[in-house]
Amino acid sequence: LLTFTLIFSQIVYAQNGAGLLLQKNKDEIDLTSRLVQQKMYKLDNAFKVQLFASWKILRVLDENANKWVELVLEDKYQAALVNYPVIFKHSDVKFKKLMNGTLAYLQWKLKLSHAFLEHWTELAANQQFIRSELGIALDQVVGKKASSWILKNGLVFTKEQNQRLSKIENEESLINFALQAWKNQRQGEKSIKWVNKLELNNPLRIKLIYTAITDFANKGKLGLSGQLIKKAIEPYIETSESESDISYYYLTLGRLLYQAKAYEASEEYYSYIPVTSEYFLQAQVESSWSAIQRNDMSKAKGQLASLNLELFNDKFIPDVYLTNAIVNLKTCQFQEVQKSLNKFVEVNSIWAKKIEENLKSSEPVLTQKSVYTEAIRKHKLSLRAESQLLKNIFTNKIVNSDVSLKVFSDKLKANYQKSSLWVKMKEYEENIAMWKNKSKMLEDAIYRMKFVRIEFLSQMRNFALNIPLRNTDEVSTYSSAPRRHNQLVFPNDGNVWGDDLFRMTAQVENLCMKGRKK
Repeated sequence: LLTFTLIFSQIVYAQNGAGLLLQKNKDEIDLTSRLVQQKMYKLDNAFKVQLFASWKILRVLDENANKWVELVLEDKYQAALVNYPVIFKHSDVKFKKLMNGTLAYLQWKLKLSHAFLEHWTELAANQQFIRSELGIALDQVVGKKASSWILKNGLVFTKEQNQRLSKIENEESLINFALQAWKNQRQGEKSIKWVNKLELNNPLRIKLIYTAITDFANKGKLGLSGQLIKKAIEPYIETSESESDISYYYLTLGRLLYQAKAYEASEEYYSYIPVTSEYFLQAQVESSWSAIQRNDMSKAKGQLASLNLELFNDKFIPDVYLTNAIVNLKTCQFQEVQKSLNKFVEVNSIWAKKIEENLKSSEPVLTQKSVYTEAIRKHKLSLRAESQLLKNIFTNKIVNSDVSLKVFSDKLKANYQKSSLWVKMKEYEENIAMWKNKSKMLEDAIYRMKFVRIEFLSQMRNFALNIPLRNTDEVSTYSSAPRRHNQLVFPNDGNVWGDDLFRMTAQVENLCMKGRKK
């Protein structure tokens, strides 16, 4: 207690001493704290960090500009988008540059995918943006998700966007690499360049690799196709649980091995495709071709017999009736040959009519799904959703506001309308291309079936020498596929098959099984 009393007395004495000093000088020293409390921002991604740093480097900005940056940093994206055109109009050159890059970030955050694509490609066409601090920061935020974003929204590039992307092919950017990969899906061997720019688990890699595999196979470079399967497809398949992915892998191997004339191996891979797969029916038909090539008619017949041919009535696989006809002809099942020929005509005459109608139509119907048709479907859906979102954002905000807001809104709206018209044209091109493919496939099937019919005709005439006929063997005909440059010339070339001839088959049904066929 004594010690505390002494210390307290000393402090009081010192204070009295300071008071005496103050009496000697009447000047005032202001020690009031003037430290301004800075706002705390949640800088939770690379872009916001870079935006904050760039904003502070610009130092003195007007109050409205500062408030606009704060809206972005506080994740008030809709408000920032609505205020963008007004603030942009009154800002200096350096801040406009900052705002222009930030607009892409706002569009990304608001899930305005098509507005983002248009604006980003415009910015990126000037390579300085991709290489800038803000451009690199944006790439850090968007780049890792770019491929999934593309597949989700099914982007369809306009002519102008394709041109812009062509200018920046060599620019290091994750966004750029993903967009370039999507752009080059149909470039065959050239697509390999972009495969190496994507990480191993990137979903776009497999699509590009299959494109290259098909291109190499068409050029007879089967070894290179095999390398791609070994190095890229198989590691992916080992981790995949998708029945569609695995089935398509087996289908591709079966086709490549068939082309390499490794028929038994080809059939083995076709056999791995499960009944529940979308590729099952096609695989069974293609597998029967392998058995025919090996002259294993019993296996081919067994494969085809296991299929209910009625399943093919509404499916475009003309080869199924062709392979049936070949197998039955080689095993002297003449009535079955007739049925296959009849069914071929019955089903494919319907398809021929559909093909003709759609090739003439301004709105050809979608005949089968693909990566590209699915992209178009998603693109249309996302365009509608984003157009509605923009409408909701700007409704009631344009009235009595700065005219620049209406100009900005109208520009966004015009870009979406332009994209809608473009995707409609691409949808037509995609659908018409599929009908053209069907036309070619049917022409090829008719061309090959003609040779089956000629062999059938020959065998029937041989039997006709030993069998009394109730009818003449004159043949009534109709025109078949267009003449080809490499086709053989036969007396009845240009005709398909005859109705009168089919009446013979009931009388020669089992003759070859009795040894009467040479």
